[in-house]
Amino acid sequence: MKKASLFAALILVTLFLIPFGTLTVAQPTSYIGIEEDKEYEWRINLNIDGLNAYMHNIEGLLTDLQTKVSELNLSGYESLTIPEAMETFAHEMLSSLLPSNWEALNISTLFHKSVEHFIIEFNSTFLSGMIPSNWKSLEYDAFIDYIIDGLNNTLPSGWEECPVPELIKLAVNEFNSSLLFGLLPTGWEDFTLKEIFDHVIQEAIPELKKSFITYKMISQMIEMILMDLPSEVVDYSIDDLLPIVLPSNVTDLNLTSLRESIWYFFNSTMPTGWESKNISTLIDYQIEAINYTLPPGFDEANISTIITWGIDGLMENATNSVPPELLPYGWENMTISDLAIALIEEGKTQWTDIVLPQWETLKQTSEFADYFPDKIGLRLAIDQIGSEIEAYVGGPKASPIEMTAYISIDMENWITLEELISNLTGPVSTSEPLNYEENYTYTSPFEFLLNFSYIPYIVDPSTYSDGQLALLDQVVFTGGFIVATNYDWENITTDTAIEIQGNVDAFEFSAEWNDYGLLKQATLKADGKTAVSINLFEEVTEIPGYEMTTFIIVIPIAIVGLIYYIRKKNIR
Repeated sequence: MKKASLFAALILVTLFLIPFGTLTVAQPTSYIGIEEDKEYEWRINLNIDGLNAYMHNIEGLLTDLQTKVSELNLSGYESLTIPEAMETFAHEMLSSLLPSNWEALNISTLFHKSVEHFIIEFNSTFLSGMIPSNWKSLEYDAFIDYIIDGLNNTLPSGWEECPVPELIKLAVNEFNSSLLFGLLPTGWEDFTLKEIFDHVIQEAIPELKKSFITYKMISQMIEMILMDLPSEVVDYSIDDLLPIVLPSNVTDLNLTSLRESIWYFFNSTMPTGWESKNISTLIDYQIEAINYTLPPGFDEANISTIITWGIDGLMENATNSVPPELLPYGWENMTISDLAIALIEEGKTQWTDIVLPQWETLKQTSEFADYFPDKIGLRLAIDQIGSEIEAYVGGPKASPIEMTAYISIDMENWITLEELISNLTGPVSTSEPLNYEENYTYTSPFEFLLNFSYIPYIVDPSTYSDGQLALLDQVVFTGGFIVATNYDWENITTDTAIEIQGNVDAFEFSAEWNDYGLLKQATLKADGKTAVSINLFEEVTEIPGYEMTTFIIVIPIAIVGLIYYIRKKNIR
């Protein structure tokens, strides 16, 4: 019975990874049909013959997936290795900012040409063309006077009296409207660093703006990038941050006092008589100072080589930090396409050599014992519904929810899913000799899934341009057990089938929801046999539904988990 309950837990863990957290209490939104402090219950029926057909069709599915991956067109990136893809991306981004042929220049030459490049660009935009063509021969004071004349024609009246933080914002706004082509959002000074990163990435890759899932993925990625920064740097708006990050003796300076401070800085760091030197000479002084601080060899290397060195360092760190069993040997030299195919091949090998044989053992044991856990109860208690979040202005919206999940085999005794997960994760070691290995430590290859936690959301499909994408996001967030109530079901496919290597009945999926957004029923079939069926315990008015294609991913993981648990028990 205990194994049966654990099988139930694993099925549910992989169908529906329930999170736990604290949310801000919100007013009910029109697209949410569930209510706080209420419980909803389902029955999940399992059929061993259908599951067996399902398990034996997975290898063909993976083979077909390899074919599809080999045909993917990722704008040429699919034929590059990961280091080559990183280098190509870096070159594409830098080419829009740096002078032509920058790749072949060393740091000294690049600095010299970049100053010239930006002076020309700035002069044609917010310096109003006030910089003369012979600017390199000008002395420092004369050059600065021309810059101020140019800014007087561009910036609002009185800008010279603005403190440094305000001057920075004025300069960034002009820079954004010219060289950056409006990449920064309007009102950027009220954004946090994370919000600015969000916006820039979404503008660079518009496809990411269509999904709330991608918004959350980007947000989490940026949080990881910024995690080592002080909290005020991450949480404060740029407007509030500038006075904090700027030296205290600078924030209150205006143009006049700032110009004096810069002059004194140069006077203390430049050779005597610098003020009578021309701008070209002053640039050379700066280049000498930069070269003095560079690591050995960097002063002569071209920028392309330096980028390669940086990428090599990143790849070395990745190779050392990623467990070797997760990636194939030599992965860093594989093309992205070949790496994806190799990973799928490794999955096929583990499936056919490890998972399927142990599934057969499990099936035979169940037949011998004349028992198989054919019914599982799932109960979701809605603890709290949070305030609605908008991915970006005018973009997808969603409301976070806090839930507690319970499972049962006999429908009388219930245990929280969180408690079962805590019992299922972590390696098991033994010092007793085993038939195949001594001092064995076995860790589930899917343990990271069992330990995974996130905040789920109910997405609002009316804020999506594609209703099917909204439902796909929802399946990821809640396993499809709870959805919004305002889907346009007439324009969403309700049933689907996947043909595998000529087998038209390999996989079939269907599902439907009620008026409250609760999964009414869902069915997964393999070779025409029902493998899994889910039914709402207390059903109400039904509406058309959508295919539960997520089952094809989660069911095998659950079965692997059961095999893992049984093997774990045998080791003990």
